[in-house]
Amino acid sequence: MNIGNVAHSMNPYLGTYKSASNAQAGNFQNTMSAVGTPSKPLQLHGMYGSTAEDGSQVVGAWADAVAGTSATVYKPADFNPEEPVYTMKIWDSDDNLLEERTVYLNDVDVNHCDTFDMYAYSCYLSKSGKYPDAMNKFMMMPAQEKGYDTDYDLSTMYEKKDWVSILKELMDIQYKLGNYKGYMDYKKFHDFLANM
Repeated sequence: MNIGNVAHSMNPYLGTYKSASNAQAGNFQNTMSAVGTPSKPLQLHGMYGSTAEDGSQVVGAWADAVAGTSATVYKPADFNPEEPVYTMKIWDSDDNLLEERTVYLNDVDVNHCDTFDMYAYSCYLSKSGKYPDAMNKFMMMPAQEKGYDTDYDLSTMYEKKDWVSILKELMDIQYKLGNYKGYMDYKKFHDFLANM
């Protein structure tokens, strides 16, 4: 038994995935499999702090278990804090490199950007010390926004979203549930982003 539920592992940053070797036949397994995701193993490309051949440093490596994708964010060797730019690589569930993108961090619109740009921006806020907990807060946002929705995929991650509004919704949910610490944690990040 893994933390989360029987025959499943739960990681709030990556979502839920099925541990097939422990699965039992029967209706209970079928019920639990409804929240399962692709059986392919998740692949992270690079370890935080490691240096790539071109001298860039890995500042974030993330895999989304439901969409079956992974993304790695790099701080270039020639990083200029006056005009901050990160680079990013995105892979699909078959480990094919889909995209290499440049993220102009001063131009990221947190009210209208996709999941990947928001992830890169959160890495920047954490790495630069502007908001040290930004990466952790962001990693919880897609997971809690989607909940157990298994109908989204890689294309959903390319949709532009208003992340400040998403934070407001998550704040309100925490408040209604009586989780005032969770409410204040989200409120702090919400207010930071809303006042930029």
